[in-house]
Amino acid sequence: MNVPDYKSLHDLYVQLTGRNVEKFRDGTLTMKAIYAWDIWLARGFTEKDLRLVVRYIKKRIWQKRRYPESLSFHNLIENTSRFGEDLAESHCEFRDYPDRNKQSVLRATGRPIKEHREPHHIKQDVEKFVEQLRNLRESL
Repeated sequence: MNVPDYKSLHDLYVQLTGRNVEKFRDGTLTMKAIYAWDIWLARGFTEKDLRLVVRYIKKRIWQKRRYPESLSFHNLIENTSRFGEDLAESHCEFRDYPDRNKQSVLRATGRPIKEHREPHHIKQDVEKFVEQLRNLRESL
């Protein structure tokens, strides 16, 4: 039977989030943390998933769309449902473009290949519209 290395997984969490929690003074994990990691692993999550979700949440925090508390052990690891949602959203956010397999299928079937475009944000449209309004005001 393969026993998970909870300590290294927790150390990765601490490294990524900067939050040193759920440990005793001697550095051992609390039973609560071990239990949380066990459930987290049982749901099929991996270190790669943890890295991706923390990157996603940090980006959202920087954009002021999430709170720093999102990285707390309770919110990130113990709440596996929320972690699953964040993982799905992070996959959408950081998906790799272009999809080479899709392009080869489109090419083989004679359909046009759309070029990769960066995700479109409404903020860009608003800024462009404001600039057009300024230009219009100056021309009057």
